[in-house]
Amino acid sequence: MRQLRLAALLLVTASSLQAQGATLSGRVLDINGSAPLVQALVSIEGTILTATTDAQGRYRLETVPAGPQVIRAIRIGYAPVRRSVTIPPSGSLVQDIV
Repeated sequence: MRQLRLAALLLVTASSLQAQGATLSGRVLDINGSAPLVQALVSIEGTILTATTDAQGRYRLETVPAGPQVIRAIRIGYAPVRRSVTIPPSGSLVQDIV
């Protein structure tokens, strides 16, 4: 009986942890906002969340903690860019980085 309760508690805890946070996505573009930056590294400062942009400059980060966060984008040959955003408790947010 105790093992069943423990298993149920662990399952509920794991499910709630997975549901926390939101999805952050967008594009990383050059300074003119006209060309996508491919292979730029996008991260949330103070976390281990990172993504690399694709051929269209798109990135996607999942389970981003809710509240104020700082997005950082870096790419060789370009100055690093930081943007402040407020992440919702759930759902998604689109934030392009120019």
